Amino acid sequence: MILVNATGAALISVVVLYLGVAHGASVGYFAPLDDFWGNAFAANNWAWSAKAQWNGFFPPGYPTLLYLLPGGRLVESAFYLNLASGLALLLVVWGSTRRLSGQGAAIAAMALVATHPVVLTQALTTGADALLVTLAVAGALALFHAVSGEPNRPWLAIGGGVLLAAAGWVRYHGFVFGAGALAAALAVGGRPARRSVIAGAAPMALAGLGLLALGLAAGDLASVQRAQAFNLYKGLVASVNWFHLDAANLPTSVGEAIARDPAAFRRNYLAFSAPHLWLALPLVVAVAVSKGRSRRFAFFVAMCSAVFVPIVNLGASPRGVAAVVPLILMASSLAAVDGVRRIAAVGRRRFASGALVTVTTIYAGLVWLPQAQTFVADTRARALVSMAIESRLREEHVRIGAQVFTDNDFYLVHSRGWQVATYHPRSIGGWPSLDTFGYLESYPEPSTSSLDRFLDDCHQVGVTHLVLTAAAGFVQPDLGRLFDGSLTTVRVAEVPAIPGVRIFRLVG
Repeated sequence: MILVNATGAALISVVVLYLGVAHGASVGYFAPLDDFWGNAFAANNWAWSAKAQWNGFFPPGYPTLLYLLPGGRLVESAFYLNLASGLALLLVVWGSTRRLSGQGAAIAAMALVATHPVVLTQALTTGADALLVTLAVAGALALFHAVSGEPNRPWLAIGGGVLLAAAGWVRYHGFVFGAGALAAALAVGGRPARRSVIAGAAPMALAGLGLLALGLAAGDLASVQRAQAFNLYKGLVASVNWFHLDAANLPTSVGEAIARDPAAFRRNYLAFSAPHLWLALPLVVAVAVSKGRSRRFAFFVAMCSAVFVPIVNLGASPRGVAAVVPLILMASSLAAVDGVRRIAAVGRRRFASGALVTVTTIYAGLVWLPQAQTFVADTRARALVSMAIESRLREEHVRIGAQVFTDNDFYLVHSRGWQVATYHPRSIGGWPSLDTFGYLESYPEPSTSSLDRFLDDCHQVGVTHLVLTAAAGFVQPDLGRLFDGSLTTVRVAEVPAIPGVRIFRLVG
């Protein structure tokens, strides 16, 4: 039986790996999230310098890992890092669930996590979130096993703390998740678990102090507060023009961001958080149905989620809750298997198992599969647009992305190498312009006071082409009129493009 179910776990892993590789190979478009490029720039400029590594939006863990990755193409190596993180997550889920309840629950949990769109989509793109989820889940599970067994195992708790500390160095909210996991471990383990909880907290405290020291050495510890204030403000208080982010007009603290429009914040926070109340339903059921360690695990996940979710929702990111989703699916699998096992009659138990599998499959097919298909379809559509634009630019002898200015989120898909400038066009605004060391020096923003000043500045930094969309007017009014055809100038010549996009060659 163990061999059969281990084979099932291996089969799921192989299928996921094959689908991930097939997706990447067929699409050839690895970076649909623009957050990636700021981290990639930090990796390109990595140095033994506090200022070079310090950033209020992202801690230095992910850029450092990008800097160390092997391979000939930055985006491709980053993609396969996330795919490997997703596979590692599945194996951690399978091993931990098997230890708690056996092979059946382990396979169920693994299958659910592998198909959940919040998890799946992170593994099929570039960015820090897939790695965060894997580290956070593995760390939380190590903590739970450390405090729920007899006797407690402080060394296992230290391992969990190290993983959670690493998660905090990948994304700042990893520390919030870690705090939730520690609180949950203490609640589950009670007084006997205090030693293990302290042991697990020690690596996290050291990691936090390390970031504190890094921020102080960089001379701008407050940048974390400003960055989180910006995330809250643009997601829950007011819209921002991403092309013109004036730090002087943005809130510098979370309190100030909320104070600018408390009513809007309350309304938007509740609207954003309301769908996440569904996460509590399977946990309530799991606590009610499960027995023994499975019930303690459900309570652990509920406590961790209760601390983490309300805080991470302040960032208004749809990916924010991703770290608790695998744990919730594990708790649900444990509860389902526990419930089926308590059915005395063999025939009824088999019927219940079949019904459970059928209902779960139907739900996944109706709710999860369409979300995953939408992500894949959107990625493919963006890939086609990027490749079509790239084809036109290559015909114009454009060699690297930095020769192009754009208001559109595309990149040169077939570029090679490790430098962001090879792949990504020049643009204006975005979070890297607010807080990434050396970014504005490498990518100075052209003046938008007039079209002529804008074109002069583009010439000065080596821009040869403009790629404009309907958003061009948000960059500079005359660029908007250039796009819609109401303005012409002898300083540019149009190049045939694709619907919705206009390409101009700078000629004077």
